[in-house]
Parts: sequence; structure tokens; C-alpha cells
Amino acid sequence: MKKVLILIAIIFLSCSKEDCTQTVNLPVWDPIEMTFVDNFQEVPCDLGEPVDQPVSSL
Repeated sequence: MKKVLILIAIIFLSCSKEDCTQTVNLPVWDPIEMTFVDNFQEVPCDLGEPVDQPVSSL
């Protein structure tokens, strides 16, 4: 009986954390078209909020 409870606990713990991904657009520069091209990729949900402000000010 003890082994069954341990097995159930292991199965429950492995299923409790779902793999969360989201599709985001990470545009890439196309030197031929001279513009950015859409580049949709799957990324983990826990990356945080996207950066919408300039990183450096020159």
C-alpha cells in the first residue's frame, strides 16, 4: 500500500507543473527586402513581460 501511495505522489507531482509556451513574433532583418520579416517562435511563458522601451539612449 505504501508503494502505491508513493507512486501516486510521484505521478501527481510530475503532472502538476504544465509546460507553458506562447507564440511571439521575434522579427528578423531581411537585407534583401530591407525590412523586418515576421519570425514567430514558441517561447516559455515565464520569460516575463516584453521590453517596449529602448534599452540604451544615445
